[in-house]
Amino acid sequence: MQNSVQVYGQRCKKSGKINIGYKSPNGKDYYNYITSLKNEEFWKDYSKGLVEKTLLFEGAADQDNVAQTLEWFALDYGTKVNKDMFYIERNNAHCVDLSLLTPNMKKIVIDYIEGRGNGIEGKKTTSTDVELVERLSQNVKYLTDLKDYETLSIFEVEQFERNQVRTVIVDPHSVREIVTRMEENPSLARQVFKPIVCVVKDCGTKMIVDGNTRFAAAKKAKGWDSVPVIFIHESEFGSNELEKQNNYDLFGLYENRESFEIKKTNSKEDLKRNVINYLLSFKLDFNKNEDIEKARKLIYERFTSVAATKKQLSGALQSILTDFNKDQAELKYQKNLITYDDAYLTRYTANKYEVKGIAAIYTHGTKLKFGEAIGYALRHMRSEKLKKGAIVVYYKSKEEYSESVEKGWVENLKEVIKYCNLPLELDVLPVFEK
Repeated sequence: MQNSVQVYGQRCKKSGKINIGYKSPNGKDYYNYITSLKNEEFWKDYSKGLVEKTLLFEGAADQDNVAQTLEWFALDYGTKVNKDMFYIERNNAHCVDLSLLTPNMKKIVIDYIEGRGNGIEGKKTTSTDVELVERLSQNVKYLTDLKDYETLSIFEVEQFERNQVRTVIVDPHSVREIVTRMEENPSLARQVFKPIVCVVKDCGTKMIVDGNTRFAAAKKAKGWDSVPVIFIHESEFGSNELEKQNNYDLFGLYENRESFEIKKTNSKEDLKRNVINYLLSFKLDFNKNEDIEKARKLIYERFTSVAATKKQLSGALQSILTDFNKDQAELKYQKNLITYDDAYLTRYTANKYEVKGIAAIYTHGTKLKFGEAIGYALRHMRSEKLKKGAIVVYYKSKEEYSESVEKGWVENLKEVIKYCNLPLELDVLPVFEK
């Protein structure tokens, strides 16, 4: 819900300690807003992935007074019932009008504080995912600057699961480069080595979402037997498994934007892989122009902050469309494509044309697209001092043939040759086996 007001609860999974917060309609939504609380104990628990977040109320901007009052009610109730279970010592919220609160609002809050309820489910839009990971990234930086993280042994972190956004789980070349830098200047490496970021799940499982490559380097570097680790509870990444997984991936991409740090940045293949995974959930049909444009909008909306340029995103989409067209061509043309090598093509052009005084070239279908083949043929005629020429055409893939048929490359070239009265013959070799 855009420009909404929220009241949220944050509970430490280990100690049970609670924080109650309020977000005004002027800030980011509940999914991105962490807290303005400065309590040192809270942030230590947060950095260990122990803090789970729950939405207790969400309303439109004109319900701001309701939200402020509900926060006050929650803190008033909680600190009176069990003051030691709250991160804050006193109720500094603002009570506007208690008559604004319904019995159900109060029950949701009381049940949460007493450990009987799980709040409410918020309304979330796709575009907030980007803001979510940006906010989480800011918190990781904040905790890193404070040095508020754990230092764990290599052996312990080795037991964690991995979430990898890259096409190659660990690139040996990148690992070797990082190891070299770590061993050549260990003091500086310790200063700039970012903590490994891990998710803590309710079941107790811990999973690396950023830092797989630098952890692999730390395992190999001489003198490194431990690494800094920051934990984030899984609830920060979404309200269901699909949202969480998508945001684990997006967070990994965001953290690996290009910069001068000890890490491996995203490759084009990494970006393409994650774009594909994201688009799959929308069930788009790339045979439809409107779905292609929808895909473009979705990609720009979600991945602009993790890509170097929009051009890189356009390239990823074009590569995906190329793969799609190739798959479609494979389905459309079931017969086997005939392949021609240079030896065959050389013999064919020589025996059919060259020995008869006709300057012949051979080229594949794409070269017909902008008339390049005509230029090749005319230059060959001039170099051979012959008055006639021939263009022998073959296709390198079903995709190329499919596009040629769809765009009419052969027919268009024939029309150009006829219109310009060029002494050229167009010879298209058989495409498929009989």
